Amino acid sequence: MAEPPRTTVRRDEDVHFELVAGPSTYRARTDRPVQCVTVANGQGTILGYVWANDEDDAAGWTVRKAGGDEAFNRGALYVSRLLDAKTRGISPTAALAELLRYCD
Repeated sequence: MAEPPRTTVRRDEDVHFELVAGPSTYRARTDRPVQCVTVANGQGTILGYVWANDEDDAAGWTVRKAGGDEAFNRGALYVSRLLDAKTRGISPTAALAELLRYCD
């Protein structure tokens, strides 16, 4: 005995997608010169580098793997602060200067 064809309402309905934007971010890459700050912990171990370039609206954190978990965690702080700065419309180098003033 043959099974009757299935009809699923979902297949017959039009699908409507709504475009949702994520948070504003600086570009994560540039081929132009950057301003860069080396970040170290209290013992002098280099954890990574925070950098910025206004021409390409780029900024970011480059973790130094040898810094381990501490470097990864510090990067999360800097990336969060960079996202906040971008949301407020601050240029990448101004955001970098702000990081230097307010981050330990």
